Amino acid sequence: MTEVEYIVAKKLTPAHDSVADWNKNWHDHLVEIQTGRVQVLDLPPDKAKEVSDLVSTTDGLIFHLWPHGSQIPTGKVTIAQSVGHVPRTK
Repeated sequence: MTEVEYIVAKKLTPAHDSVADWNKNWHDHLVEIQTGRVQVLDLPPDKAKEVSDLVSTTDGLIFHLWPHGSQIPTGKVTIAQSVGHVPRTK
C-alpha cells in the first residue's frame, strides 16, 4: 500500500479547514470524476454510475505513505494531491 485516501462528505470539510488548507490538502471528487480519470470497475454500468454519483458528493484527502524512489516505507508521510485539483475560492 502506498497511499490511503479519506473520503469525507463535502458538507463536513469546510467546517474544519480554512480555504487555504483545503486547497493545499483536499480535492473535490466531482472535479476528479469529471476529468475522466476515475473508473468504477467490476460493476455493471448502472451500478458504477450510482457509485460515481455518490462519491461525487465528497472530498478526498490522500496520505502518501511510501516515498518515491524508496525501496521501503520510511515513516515519512506526505499529502498527495489529485492531478485535476481545482482550488476553491470560498
